[in-house]
Amino acid sequence: MRTAQRAGNDTGLGGLRELVVSLDSAVLVMRLLSRDYFVVLALNSQGNLGRGRFELRKAELKLSKEFAV
Repeated sequence: MRTAQRAGNDTGLGGLRELVVSLDSAVLVMRLLSRDYFVVLALNSQGNLGRGRFELRKAELKLSKEFAV
């Protein structure tokens, strides 16, 4: 996560908001809540990535109130 954040900042493209890692048997979707917090969703390789991203966004909105993000 930190390396991807630095890459975005160093290239001038902006801060990292989401990172997707595709593995043989799973897909990991990570979404930053703040500098110190992020949420991770693990899907099987056949999972619905779009729905997973949508659910993470909903979780981010709920959790942002808890973490005062």
